Amino acid sequence: MKEQIIELLKQGRKLEAVATAHRLGGGTLLQAKRYVDAVERETLNGNSPDDNDRVVRSWSVKYDGGKPVSITLRDQHGERQLVEGTLEWNAILAEITQTRNERDTTTDVKGKRWRFSWWSKRNQERMANANTSTPSKWKFYLPFGLALVLFFGFITFLTDCTYGYVGLLRQAVMSLIMFLITYAGYLLAIEKKEKWYSRLWGVVICCASCVFGGALGIALVKDLCTDSLKVYQGEVKVHHNTGRGATRYTVEWAGDDSHWWTEHGITRSIYQEMQGYKKARVEYWQNSGVVKRIQPL
Repeated sequence: MKEQIIELLKQGRKLEAVATAHRLGGGTLLQAKRYVDAVERETLNGNSPDDNDRVVRSWSVKYDGGKPVSITLRDQHGERQLVEGTLEWNAILAEITQTRNERDTTTDVKGKRWRFSWWSKRNQERMANANTSTPSKWKFYLPFGLALVLFFGFITFLTDCTYGYVGLLRQAVMSLIMFLITYAGYLLAIEKKEKWYSRLWGVVICCASCVFGGALGIALVKDLCTDSLKVYQGEVKVHHNTGRGATRYTVEWAGDDSHWWTEHGITRSIYQEMQGYKKARVEYWQNSGVVKRIQPL
């Protein structure tokens, strides 16, 4: 490995030498750079170089939305544009990331007496990925698309599944849909964009779906873990609402003590059975509003 590094140094390709030492020798990028510096000092001292051999290398990086789009390198060969994905390109990005991480680590140590190592490692990996790879759009489209499929599937095909224990299962899936939308909104909110207000849609989606999904989940947990099954006996009204190709059947009664946002769904067969009856005995879960059983009187 040392011979390769010496050969690269003789050609004035120090960045590639650092990348080679990092790849072959393992360890951190800083350790590889220190090793190359030591080899360079040893080589220069042995060869007694003159002032023309001491070339100052510098570069400038242009970013577009947090992603590097061009790197200009200046060395003994002059000024040139690097090709994305080459060893020199990756070595410069890696050195920038390493320098930034060291600066952040020094700042954190001075400003805080404690820090979570796993959180620091996660931030370093995220910064490295932001510098060396394109954003993964599937992380947003996958949960959002799955949520849309489940949501429209329930709205279109499973409107008759709001009764009994199946209704509780349906509410659990609706909570899952809301949390998938929350995650998608979170990814949209943290996406790097030039204008900060372009991420407000993600913040709104994340907050709204989180609140609604949390309300559904809390109501479901209360019904499953507490004695919230209520019984009403008296006059009831059954309704059916048709819209966008789907029909919903519901029941309501005076003095309903469920949450204002709940809806007491029933099946089509129960709706037909209740025709001609004005009174019924209704068993329902108070928090979620799901009807467990209804008997006409």
